[in-house]
Amino acid sequence: MQVATGREVHVPIGADVTLRLASRTYIADFALPQLGLRDFAAPDLPSELHFRADRAGRYDVRGDELCGRPHTDKTRGWLVVEDAAAYRVWMHERAREMNQ
Repeated sequence: MQVATGREVHVPIGADVTLRLASRTYIADFALPQLGLRDFAAPDLPSELHFRADRAGRYDVRGDELCGRPHTDKTRGWLVVEDAAAYRVWMHERAREMNQ
């Protein structure tokens, strides 16, 4: 299922996760260092990260456009791995926000 998210993405424990990466202008680096994941996307060269979310927690997501300019906290986010009940609550809230 595809879900529009902000800077925080939630997934249930035990899920096989695919994160789709894309960049319109620059080469963009994407990292989840606590899970040992890193990839990049470039214009006309999207990428996908596949992993199994098997440990609960809130993990830092770091992104950076490789354009040579300094970046702010706008390139940071979080991956939240949680139990199925908490994930369903988050999905319900996202759906309600999208329908407003």
